[in-house]
Amino acid sequence: MTGSITETLDHDSLSLVFQQGNQACDRSEWAEAVSCYERCVRDASEHCWALNNLGFALTRLNRFSEAEGYLRRALRLEPGNPRFLSNLIMCLDSGGHSLDAIDFRRTLAEGEPEAFDNLFHLAGKLQSVGCNEESLTYFRRAIALRPEHRVCRSNYLLACNYSDRMTPEQVTLEHLRHSEVWNRIGPTVSASVLAESLPEDGFRIGYLSGDFGHHPVGKIMAALLPFHDRSSVQIYGYSDRSNSDAWTNRVSSQMDVFREVSSCSDDQLVELIRNDRLNVLIEMNGHTGGKNRLAVLNRRVAPIQISFLGYPNTSGVSGIDYFLTDEHCDPPEVSDWLHTEQLIRLKNGFLCFDPAIENLPHGPSPCHDSGHITFGTFNNPAKVSPSAIEAWAVILRQVPDSSLLVKYGSRFESEWLRNRWRTEFARHGILPERLKFCGAEQKLAGHYQRMASVDLALDSFPYQGTTTTLETLSSGTPVLTLAGETYCRRASSAILLRHHWADLVTTNVSEYINQAVHLTRDRAHLDRLRKSIQKEFPVGPVRDGKAFVREMEFELTERFRQMRRSAVPETSQGTSRCEPIIVICSGMPRRASKGSGSFIDTLGCCL
Repeated sequence: MTGSITETLDHDSLSLVFQQGNQACDRSEWAEAVSCYERCVRDASEHCWALNNLGFALTRLNRFSEAEGYLRRALRLEPGNPRFLSNLIMCLDSGGHSLDAIDFRRTLAEGEPEAFDNLFHLAGKLQSVGCNEESLTYFRRAIALRPEHRVCRSNYLLACNYSDRMTPEQVTLEHLRHSEVWNRIGPTVSASVLAESLPEDGFRIGYLSGDFGHHPVGKIMAALLPFHDRSSVQIYGYSDRSNSDAWTNRVSSQMDVFREVSSCSDDQLVELIRNDRLNVLIEMNGHTGGKNRLAVLNRRVAPIQISFLGYPNTSGVSGIDYFLTDEHCDPPEVSDWLHTEQLIRLKNGFLCFDPAIENLPHGPSPCHDSGHITFGTFNNPAKVSPSAIEAWAVILRQVPDSSLLVKYGSRFESEWLRNRWRTEFARHGILPERLKFCGAEQKLAGHYQRMASVDLALDSFPYQGTTTTLETLSSGTPVLTLAGETYCRRASSAILLRHHWADLVTTNVSEYINQAVHLTRDRAHLDRLRKSIQKEFPVGPVRDGKAFVREMEFELTERFRQMRRSAVPETSQGTSRCEPIIVICSGMPRRASKGSGSFIDTLGCCL
């Protein structure tokens, strides 16, 4: 429909124009639809369906700000209308304001409790902003509606790691309960059969990840790959990522074969990897990233299959044989029994790192120029638990005139998220002006400069940082941590302990608070720590990529030789098989005595 109507529409004409707008929508002629609905709204300002449809059509034209206004007007006329809510949510999501849609998703979840897609996305958004317990509730509701939805289960398990209410034992138990949807998929060929078909010369290592790009995994892989011994090892990469960037190119250039597999089905990927005849496949997603390929590993595509770097906990999946870690992330006799994988504790640490920049911004503590203490947090807000916020508020109260600089990419450009943090800190007596929010930096140098502008970084807990901590230390800034029991809760602490900075590792909340206050009052001590980090970290063990990769290659070849010699991998120094067992009493896991059966069998009998 074209042309314009200048006179006031009577009821019949209004209905006709409204129907013409609907017909234009059916044809995806959005501009014509907008014209029709605008006429309706001009003469019937409270025609809620015309307002809704106008907002929908404007959204399809990417005119998000206008669309939002009309959709909000429609909702004011009919609060709780599920169609209006859904369209406003779509508008906000499409316009880059998905966090603003959280409250509308909550309303929709109450009005349509069986709308799986809304529950699924609401849970994910709540997790991303640190509303973790609420997130877990919605994930559970979504799983109850679609028990076979693997992505939903994976996202739920990832969210369990963020919880400050769940114990490590409870987190492991959830992994074992939910891994059933993968473990029903058994291997279609044995490891020994795959090994027999391999050529005698050469050793092929494959890396499978959806994060070969601007992502912590991509950054660490860029530091690791150059040190592989290419005279004896061939490197295959399987990128399960739909887009590429400069970091993708940097990673792919260090591999012998790089395959983009995001469009492959699981069946196609199984065939592809088997045909590449790998000795070892290293899986780097676990339950992260939504889509993952755990089902592929359970069908067995390489003689040895290993979890590394991407996921900080057991997968619970029977197809993964080993988990790469170190003695600081997973202390011996502490967390072995919480994994279905056998732990390989590397003596040179659990990763290596390169800041990818020269002329790092090293200097004295900023408080000498500013006259006050600036704390900082650079962690993903999903990791910032209510317990962490409460502890940080206590620290701010005990250090007069101090402030907290908050930065994580562009995440805190969201006013919704800023307001949430202001509200949470206000509950603990902290005024909004003491929080200094920062957006994304255009260049890597600016990112490091921002990290160097704080006197002491406060690590999140219970889920600690990893790449964030490496980058903060590279800027020369001390990072205070609270060490838990397992990899997820010890990654930052492990980095600090390997460099002998035990002053920055605490073991409980009170000690964490007291040490933060002590370090900022004893500025000479804080200066010594900063100088030590600036001098020693650039030449420390985490920066020794060659030693890390050589040890990793040795361990991988040894595991392959063990597998060739015997169907059951031998226990050797630096590794420990999962012989301590979890059993369930009154719904809670606990240790069982050794010799009580296999990890999975014992749990399986109790569930």
